[in-house]
Amino acid sequence: MSKLQAWLGSAGARVLLTAIVAFGTGALLFRGDRAPTPSEHQHQGLVPQVQVWTCSMHPQIRADGPGKCPICGMDLV
Repeated sequence: MSKLQAWLGSAGARVLLTAIVAFGTGALLFRGDRAPTPSEHQHQGLVPQVQVWTCSMHPQIRADGPGKCPICGMDLV
């Protein structure tokens, strides 16, 4: 058995090879050359944010600003 075969059979070598494969796969899947998503644009301030106020109990109630829910009278959040 050669020294390389003995080293590859060791537990430390398997851990090292697993880490290399994991980091390589992560680098391929999560590389930085993709276009940002719309939510990422919002974090960068590139897309104007629109606030919508709604009732916690009645999400179908939507308003452009604060106020009261016409159904239950709760504050819109």
